[in-house]
Amino acid sequence: MKNKNAGFSLIELVVVIAVMVIVAGIGVTWIGNLSGYRARECAGKVASSLTGAKIKSLSKQQNTGDAYWELKKGSDGKYYVTVYYPEYNGGTMTLVEENSKVGKTSNIKITYTDVDGDHEVDSSNPLKLCYDRSTGALYEGCRGAVVKDKNISAITVSNGSRSYNIEIVAKTGKVVGRY
Repeated sequence: MKNKNAGFSLIELVVVIAVMVIVAGIGVTWIGNLSGYRARECAGKVASSLTGAKIKSLSKQQNTGDAYWELKKGSDGKYYVTVYYPEYNGGTMTLVEENSKVGKTSNIKITYTDVDGDHEVDSSNPLKLCYDRSTGALYEGCRGAVVKDKNISAITVSNGSRSYNIEIVAKTGKVVGRY
């Protein structure tokens, strides 16, 4: 009589562990998406960049001016912020440009609200804002084309069922919200 109680081979054990690692990785990714972590992180970065642009425009240095802030969706489906501000050095003006990625995944949606209603930010419709150096007020528009009667009041970052609202006091440029 032969006893065939050999157990698992090393290859079978490695295959089972590899399958478990793959399933766990997929699960962690889905949990992150379901909890809205990426939307919350994006909202925090957008709010931080807005505050940074305001600080640049209100700087006590004599060599700065109005700051321009732009949020756009790239061709990769992710969101990017660019802050433009002038620096004067010896009578010459240089426009400084600071770029940063605020949305790490393409399944985030950003909208903004102004007097005309809600608008989605995408590659053909970026959100352009201007911080007034003298008052800190926030206006919708771009360099040379600031529209003072279309003040923005909120930016909404959403990912599935989760959404985060960034409220903006246009007259002071103050950003309200916790992320």
